[in-house]
Amino acid sequence: MLFLKDIFEIVTQLLPNIIYLVNPLMASQAAVTIVLFLLYIFVYALMAFYLIARTDYVIQKLKLDKDFQGEPFQFNMHRSTVLAISLIVIGGLLIVEGIPTFLGQLYSYYQQTRDRYRQADPTMSYMIVSGSKILIGFLIIAEKKWIINFIEKQRQN
Repeated sequence: MLFLKDIFEIVTQLLPNIIYLVNPLMASQAAVTIVLFLLYIFVYALMAFYLIARTDYVIQKLKLDKDFQGEPFQFNMHRSTVLAISLIVIGGLLIVEGIPTFLGQLYSYYQQTRDRYRQADPTMSYMIVSGSKILIGFLIIAEKKWIINFIEKQRQN
């Protein structure tokens, strides 16, 4: 499930690059960066899919169950409970990582705007990234039932 947390972090890092698509001078660089981020997200999502939904396939291909003499470990917890705990942890990690960064960037932005001798406008992209991490973390926690239902429906298909 930590793969999913990393995917959400990558998506939040992608947001400032979308803003640069408007500027014709930086549009080509932003497009290349966005394509690389999307490729990175695809690889991460593929790995997460195989490690979460296709565990039997991974175990079979890597022969992880070979030469075990012991009794298999029994885990008596429903999948939805494990998913709920995982989503709460992922959302909590995003929030805990995002709040200090957001507050630091907000303070830095405030200091830079108050500086009379500063020539350039301060950037807000890091503040947007950390703010979106916080928002995504809250959305994951708030909508965990919907996410669990979606995962369960995909698993049944």
